[in-house]
Amino acid sequence: MSIRTFGYFDVFVDDKPIPFRSEKAKELLALLVDRRGGFVTSADAIAKLWEHEPGSEHLFRGTYMSNYSWAEVTLSELVYE
Repeated sequence: MSIRTFGYFDVFVDDKPIPFRSEKAKELLALLVDRRGGFVTSADAIAKLWEHEPGSEHLFRGTYMSNYSWAEVTLSELVYE
């Protein structure tokens, strides 16, 4: 696997670009690569990925992946930020 960051962002396996189902998924990976493994809050990711869509926070209704106990950490970040 290799990642190209100069010019356009792309991810390759065996010199073939990986297709992403969603441009936002690709952009999120690019954000994480840009942060070099550093911490990215949910609020920061939302602000970066939907920067041209003001008010995206209104989509949060107080629940977040309630079927997974490990998601409670992220829920607390969403509630208290």
